[in-house]
Amino acid sequence: MYKILVVERKSGLAIKNKEYLMQEAHLMTGARFEAVGIQDDGTPVVFDRCGNFGYLDSKKVKIVIEFEQA
Repeated sequence: MYKILVVERKSGLAIKNKEYLMQEAHLMTGARFEAVGIQDDGTPVVFDRCGNFGYLDSKKVKIVIEFEQA
């Protein structure tokens, strides 16, 4: 099992506010958050439930994948 976190580079804290992530990715107000992901080049991406996506600033945030021990 694993979980994907969006971490603010400056503070090192995980961002859990999905509305904030949607705004940072320049997705429409009122769109529903679906997931975060990483493109092949390492760019963090936010997806909404309608199939749209937006990029997060990789200078401000990073994607961290935490794996759980079995």
